[in-house]
Amino acid sequence: FTINAMAYAPGQGLQDFFGGQEDLDRGILRCVGDPARRFQEDALRILRALRFSATLGFPLEEETAVAAYDQAWLLEGLSAERVCGELGRLIRGKDAGRVLEHYPEILGVVLPELLPMIGLDQRSRYHSYDLLTHTARAVDHTPPALTIRLAALFHDCGKPECFTLDKDGEGHFYGHPGHSAALAAGALSRLRFPKRVQEEAVTLIRYHGAQIQPQKLKRWLNRLGPQTFFHLLALQRGDTLALAPSYRDRVQALDALAAQARALLREKPCLTVRDLALNGHDMMALGYQGREIGTALGLLLEAVLEGRCANEREELRQYLTQNPPL
Repeated sequence: FTINAMAYAPGQGLQDFFGGQEDLDRGILRCVGDPARRFQEDALRILRALRFSATLGFPLEEETAVAAYDQAWLLEGLSAERVCGELGRLIRGKDAGRVLEHYPEILGVVLPELLPMIGLDQRSRYHSYDLLTHTARAVDHTPPALTIRLAALFHDCGKPECFTLDKDGEGHFYGHPGHSAALAAGALSRLRFPKRVQEEAVTLIRYHGAQIQPQKLKRWLNRLGPQTFFHLLALQRGDTLALAPSYRDRVQALDALAAQARALLREKPCLTVRDLALNGHDMMALGYQGREIGTALGLLLEAVLEGRCANEREELRQYLTQNPPL
């Protein structure tokens, strides 16, 4: 690209033989010379063009964009590792949603899971955008953390296969979170994203439609862990902001839920077995052995999470006496 083809020479200043400074000032991405030849030399440059567009906010110059579309099939020959590196940076860009919206057929070569989403009318009062546009808006409304952005990218990719119409012509997508999670798991594994990233992104997708009640905060924090829980709220917030305007009021409830969760965590609540006021040694002193210890501690944690028992040593002992594990 012209903006990369500049150099500085001591005593001579900026060396710019291809108009890179002008393109930088204009805010466009243009290949040096024949863009088709540049992409044929290394197909990764096609993804890099989209990544620069997403991170810098620069559109592709017309001939460069045409060549990127014409040569997109070359992306099939790239290694998963190279594709993963570019996609990971692209999806975190400030203009990632715009790039997704403008160049879906190019991205679809390495992410075929996106192609059925293009132009899909969701036929739903909750949505004012087609499925791909909704996804792009959701991406733009989430923070630029890799797992959250990947989850936003794939959160509805299972909808095309789950699409049904009721007798009134209203669209429904029953079971799409689980199907989307399965498709995302395959894509992220195929592209060799780190295992930790795969696992959290898939978890976020699986639960993105969950209705989290304030009284169940401890349960959700226990299930997901604090970091993933807050990432889930961020994903749900972005998803909500990508709905039809009249259905975006849930954002306030999500923000309130996040504030309640932060306040709860400041109190250092019991969320795991390790947080219990009784431990394995205490269980042994009470006569439990082997697997019985884990079973008893699990029973106590359930009681604390459900509010049936306070996390205090004597109360936990009393609860265990009255409710011995089977």
